[in-house]
Amino acid sequence: MVIVKEILRTYYSCDDNVRLDIDSAISMLSKDGTLSDVELVVIAVTKEQYSLVEASKLVGISKTSIGRELDRACEKIANYLGHEYQDDKILSLVENKLGRKLRPAEKKFCWNKIRNFGRDKSTNVNIFNFNESRKNKAKR
Repeated sequence: MVIVKEILRTYYSCDDNVRLDIDSAISMLSKDGTLSDVELVVIAVTKEQYSLVEASKLVGISKTSIGRELDRACEKIANYLGHEYQDDKILSLVENKLGRKLRPAEKKFCWNKIRNFGRDKSTNVNIFNFNESRKNKAKR
């Protein structure tokens, strides 16, 4: 879902092929009724880079509802498009970069970073400098 959400947020700067994939998926999911009218409007305002406050006023639902609708729509699009657009791909790329499987604590850390993308206060910490013992010391 994070990959699709970021694509929608940066839609006009994405590669033409990526935009074609997203647009085709939206079209097909719209035609078969998988995407609701509200989800389609939320997708459109996200592509146009409206803020949550602006989108909320435009659509007539709360900011949190905008976020939930966007998450639901992005999940449907990612599932339709397959592995290349699903969050698991990020973990596969991290494992390839590290040259090994992720340990459970590292997976948990990655999922936390993925879910909090753009809102994470510890932006200077990443999977390559993640240290479980340092993290546990900070909690004490």
